[in-house]
Amino acid sequence: MQRFYQEREMKDFREERTVSGFLHHLLLKVDDLWIFYLSSALTVPCLALLFSWAALCRSHRFRFPLILAAVFSVGLLPQTWTMPHYAAPATCLLFLFVVQGSRYLRLWQRRSSGVGATLVRMIPIVLAAMIVLRVAAAAAHIPIEQPWPRGNLDRAAVMHNLETTDGKHLIFVTYSSDHDINQEWVYNRADIDASRVVWARDMGDSENRKLIEYFRDRRVWRLFPDRPQFGLTPYSASASN
Repeated sequence: MQRFYQEREMKDFREERTVSGFLHHLLLKVDDLWIFYLSSALTVPCLALLFSWAALCRSHRFRFPLILAAVFSVGLLPQTWTMPHYAAPATCLLFLFVVQGSRYLRLWQRRSSGVGATLVRMIPIVLAAMIVLRVAAAAAHIPIEQPWPRGNLDRAAVMHNLETTDGKHLIFVTYSSDHDINQEWVYNRADIDASRVVWARDMGDSENRKLIEYFRDRRVWRLFPDRPQFGLTPYSASASN
């Protein structure tokens, strides 16, 4: 836990307190939000909105949405980490601006022989085509984007094996000094006492004994996940790390 906070949480926090770090993280936040909410097709009306920014600011109807968007953006700025769902409450504002940008883009046809109106008509066609492409790719098992992390499959295998046996179990997990802090093994169901399998970090034999006494009706195991050949072994107080 100390390594997790020092090498990951605190490192990012302190980095963002510098000007260069703040700007770097700001670009990452904007990139994540852009990919999630807009991507390529909806970028076109947003660009039209930027080119018509003066007209938007003069519009009495859009003063309140602009103020809301500004306040919401300022609220996200000090966040060390920003994930797409953090901006979910402002989704309606975002698409209000997308619609207004499409209106400005359509008015462009007066000076461009209808190019603006054509672009506006193409946007829903492109969005529909993207949906068809993704559904078809999923049905055909064709990867078109980076796969999502599948989680700790080794832990899932251990859980499956134990849950198919009789009785209840208590597992003490001993990490090595160079354990990957993103690969967690110790977490439990909400009702720990009623769980078939309870996971705990190895806290040393004297502290472990308290937990063993509390779960006296369980089989007790040790697990060293960072060893090349890991597996469950019966708990022994003399086992070394």
